[in-house]
Amino acid sequence: MSEAHAELVVLEKLARKGQTAGQSLRMIVTHRAVCGHCRTDLAAAAKNAGLQDWTIFEEASGNTLYWRSGMKEFKELREGEDNE
Repeated sequence: MSEAHAELVVLEKLARKGQTAGQSLRMIVTHRAVCGHCRTDLAAAAKNAGLQDWTIFEEASGNTLYWRSGMKEFKELREGEDNE
């Protein structure tokens, strides 16, 4: 975990507290965009944590990323698109 990005650290802490199974997670990431490698790794971690869905707003880029159960990676939410 010492090499993990902050998004994964937060998810792991919530999972350890039993706060992820069947839940939706909303997160704001500051200073940097979520790296491409994390888009896949975070999706796998979300699945393992039992999340229903996860939305991340990247403050630095203004982009919104989303993942729903069954997806293999995060996708970028395009303007006018609904992730439901």
